[in-house]
Amino acid sequence: MSDAETTKRATSDPAITIEDRRPVSADVDVFGLTDRGQVRKENQDQFLIASLHKLLRVHQSSLAADDVSPLISDTRGWLFLVADGVGGRPDGQAASGTAVKTIAHYVTHLTDLYRRLDEEKDSVFLAELEASVRRTHEVLRAESEREYGGRGGATTLTMVAALWPRAYLVQVGDSRCYRLRDGRLEQLTDDHSLVAELVRRGELSPEEAAVHPQRSVITRALGT
Repeated sequence: MSDAETTKRATSDPAITIEDRRPVSADVDVFGLTDRGQVRKENQDQFLIASLHKLLRVHQSSLAADDVSPLISDTRGWLFLVADGVGGRPDGQAASGTAVKTIAHYVTHLTDLYRRLDEEKDSVFLAELEASVRRTHEVLRAESEREYGGRGGATTLTMVAALWPRAYLVQVGDSRCYRLRDGRLEQLTDDHSLVAELVRRGELSPEEAAVHPQRSVITRALGT
């Protein structure tokens, strides 16, 4: 993920400057891949990459078909989701899938993602993203109570909503988000885990945390 800052460039006339244009779909390369790994017997990871648009879908018209095909605006933004089912609890794969589907539904139907954001609306937009996470937690808790008496599946979640010129990051658990820039990989999130908390307190070194027997114990997850 790269920074999205509005810059200006000079034209042939030194007295004129124009703002760099908003990125379009052709400027963005996205790709997702998930793997079971070497520990679990099943892959409990789920992910979603989606672009956000305004759409006019014509159902009937006297105009020619070529004139009324779906009218979709260029990309207004992107939504990236990664969810990892928590090991040691049943239906981790279902829990991570429910998280991705619930947030995608919430974002599509209940949030106003298409407005142009300004600094005064940042807090409102973040509140909407947080509300989608809370709603997902409620859905997972209800499923857990219904199917497993409160001990059902749980999942981590990392979500990035990118709307030019900003990107908004929400995280629960230890599924990390990194930014690669100029050949340097930078971790943007802090793990919600037992060993990470001990490192923050100065009770463990990062090297000790990497081999700690409880390094897989997380302190936050959706559905718990």
